[in-house]
Amino acid sequence: MFLQFSIADVHCLSTGEKVSMRIKYWFVIIGLLAIIQTSEACRFTIREIGYSPLSLGYFVLELETDTVKNRKLANEFTNLAYAWSIDANVKYKVTHKADSKTVLKCVDHDGELIVQQSIDSAAAVKGFINALLYSPLQQTMGEQMGQAFAFVVCFFENKEKEYRHELDKALAQFRQIAPNLDKEVSEEIVQIELTAAERKCEALLLKSMGLRIDEKEPMVVVLYGRGRLVGKPLVGQQITTQKLFRQLVTLGTDCECGIDLSPLLKKAIPFSWDDKVRQDVSDMLGFDVDNPMIQSEMAQILSKSTLNERDGDLSFAPQMLEINGDFGPLKKSSKETVKESGGYLYPLLIIGLIACIIIGIGLFIVMRK
Repeated sequence: MFLQFSIADVHCLSTGEKVSMRIKYWFVIIGLLAIIQTSEACRFTIREIGYSPLSLGYFVLELETDTVKNRKLANEFTNLAYAWSIDANVKYKVTHKADSKTVLKCVDHDGELIVQQSIDSAAAVKGFINALLYSPLQQTMGEQMGQAFAFVVCFFENKEKEYRHELDKALAQFRQIAPNLDKEVSEEIVQIELTAAERKCEALLLKSMGLRIDEKEPMVVVLYGRGRLVGKPLVGQQITTQKLFRQLVTLGTDCECGIDLSPLLKKAIPFSWDDKVRQDVSDMLGFDVDNPMIQSEMAQILSKSTLNERDGDLSFAPQMLEINGDFGPLKKSSKETVKESGGYLYPLLIIGLIACIIIGIGLFIVMRK
């Protein structure tokens, strides 16, 4: 029910009542403005959600040993693993097996074995963890995380020229539509190409992506956020302009577009998110993804996912990005038409904001009289 006051009624109010009424109205106005501001502030792109620790795929380091005979090594492993797990998507545990060999395993969050090896010292544990988290590729990503929209990691050997052409076309098409994405893309897509010899240094990383080290076919993987994979790695004939383009475009899509984000967020490589990387990303985005309030907003968005996991292979492109068969000029979709005509959302927000200001000023003037 709305309260109605005439000018005469307002004049009859006591001074204390007038002040109380002013305060109430100002609280209403401030609340409306806060709602308008919040409705805009809680919008993120899929790429921005990817920088958060929410729903991040993790890896488990498991030490299997006779903890009675090898108590010292078990304690050293626990201390080392704890220190590394603070900044990385890595958990750890020690499993007691009487009279057994000491083995260190790395499994993903689904329990699939990535790698294992025999361990006999703390130095061997350090070497294992270092290989898991600080390969040349991971270090390169960490150094450039604050300047990259995404990373395109390429393994080209056979038919290099053919697949490089597909990649170049996809990147050119993405740059063409970048101004039409939900948020402006000012960062570069960083291309990293690894030779056959360099693959050996990335053995654990390739296995964590589900790729074979001895794979002879060309491979392309798109990584974003905290080392998350955009869909599945593309191998051989799967490397097409269309698939690469769609993976890149998906990152620039509004995270509230109805896409089920769980397949996009679940798969990730082992990655260390230290203070420098966190600060670089915060400077780039303009907000801290580890801030509890930001995480709360993102969690609310993630809870609204509606589509099934079968859509996680990204076999679609947002409707606003329909393209001609030869990747020519963009076709105009209904969403673009709305944008060109001024859109619906932002004009309504602006009108609502102006109306609140006018009402507030009017009430303030009336009550002062």
